[in-house]
Amino acid sequence: MATVTISFNFSRNLETDTDENEFDVDTDIISCIEEYAEEWCNDRNEEDEEAEDLWIFDGYDVLDFETDYTEQRGPHDFDNLKEWAEYCEAADNAESSYSDGGNAYCLRYNDTGDNDMEEYVGFYDSFEEFAEENFDDFEECSDRLRPYIDFEAYARDLSYDYTTYDSGGNVYVFHN
Repeated sequence: MATVTISFNFSRNLETDTDENEFDVDTDIISCIEEYAEEWCNDRNEEDEEAEDLWIFDGYDVLDFETDYTEQRGPHDFDNLKEWAEYCEAADNAESSYSDGGNAYCLRYNDTGDNDMEEYVGFYDSFEEFAEENFDDFEECSDRLRPYIDFEAYARDLSYDYTTYDSGGNVYVFHN
């Protein structure tokens, strides 16, 4: 799951103040930020009931973000935090549904903008390893004939039907 550190900006008359907080990114991140800012203002305004001016929330800045995925995009890559939160949620869903699916989702989305994981096949040490597994799944071949099969050439032929992404020593495979 991704987390984001937010710097909040507050003002009252000519006074300004800032505060920082870290949030888990979820699709409700905007309401969490708004709720935190509202509580901050309410707490300060209650402490100083005699003040003529009230503290108000002036906005926020993203200071830092952490993610669980090697190819994750950050909040600066999206128009707003809600879109980034949706992206993070989709990556989390892919991670829980597929082996190393979070990284696969991020790689695919970063390349195509496509958030569909239906074509995800899996991750392998190499595309040749995928080709060998694919061959074993679809072709009956005796162990005596196996040394004569050119898996490099077979992988080259298969590559026209698949898109691959190399990352972190793995090859993520999607069917075209």
